[in-house]
Amino acid sequence: MTAVSGGGFSFLEDSTAPKFRSLFLAALRKVQRQVHVNLSHEDEALLYVEELMYQVLGTLCANQPRTTQDMEERVFKTFPHPIDQWAVKEAQRAVENHRKKQVIVFPADKLHSLLQKEVWGYKVDDKMTLYVTAVLEYIAADILKLAGNYVRNSRRNVISKQDIKVAMNADKVLLDMFDHDQAPIENESCITDRASMSYEELVKDILLEESQYLRDIHMITHVFRKSFLSGGSEFCAEDIDIVFGNIDEIQELTVTLLNSLEDAQEMCDEGNENGENDEEEETVKRHPPIGVCFEDLALESEFDVYEEYAVNYRDMLASLDRILSDDRMVTHFRDNGPCSGFLEAVRYPSSYLFPSISVFHTLIH
Repeated sequence: MTAVSGGGFSFLEDSTAPKFRSLFLAALRKVQRQVHVNLSHEDEALLYVEELMYQVLGTLCANQPRTTQDMEERVFKTFPHPIDQWAVKEAQRAVENHRKKQVIVFPADKLHSLLQKEVWGYKVDDKMTLYVTAVLEYIAADILKLAGNYVRNSRRNVISKQDIKVAMNADKVLLDMFDHDQAPIENESCITDRASMSYEELVKDILLEESQYLRDIHMITHVFRKSFLSGGSEFCAEDIDIVFGNIDEIQELTVTLLNSLEDAQEMCDEGNENGENDEEEETVKRHPPIGVCFEDLALESEFDVYEEYAVNYRDMLASLDRILSDDRMVTHFRDNGPCSGFLEAVRYPSSYLFPSISVFHTLIH
């Protein structure tokens, strides 16, 4: 995997910029409303996302693809895991369902014409352009969702360009993908009504929730803690240790659990592809045995890290209150935070509260 960099074609250089600039802007407005209906945005923020999409598009077009299979191979080669798999699934769904209904809002037809004339110089099946357009829309939606989560956590309602940079810097997958100096996100911990879900839907929902949870932890360790540590002598090391506690152990456990869940799902998918007919095997294929993933970790007492977190929880809040009652600390966060609103995000740290909530929510279901 290599970070996307724009590949061999620059979409926004002087000669081509008038044809491509703002092509995605109207669609990005719709996508932003889809992922965060109660938030708005600055136009500069969406133009920045559009620039990122052209970086992705340049990378995908660099090897002169001619078929949907060529494009899919390019995604797997250049995108980090697991966003490669998620993007491919969305693109495959768009291609399969495009005749039944409009499944994407990005302008596939306009992009198809421009790519043939300005980039490739040869005709391609419109399904390939639909595929790459769906990939771009998925990545854009992911970025806007993360940025919106961060804005909501900061108790604001407008997404700025700087918010997007902050959100991307907190997300390891997007950092790996774009390989540039961006920066957080907040957890969108709406409890899903799982009673009406099928088992397959439930498994997918848990996988998505755990992936989001890991992103939230990454925000805590790489954005919030980094800002505390940058305060130098202004902060008491003991206070910082109490505020962040054993978050690294929780992160390690989450990675282990998520890998185990993904392995169980992958084994199930492989069984479906192989088409085994054994009755017992059919049951495994329909129902990935994810309960074993939790049971194995519980038998090894791995979830005890949450007990330590819970025991220290009140001390954590007290230390945080003490830090934020100091005018010097308030000035530090206001002046040195990665974006406007960061002080409010520290003052109302719903991200800190989430680890203890998430594990119980997951185990109950």
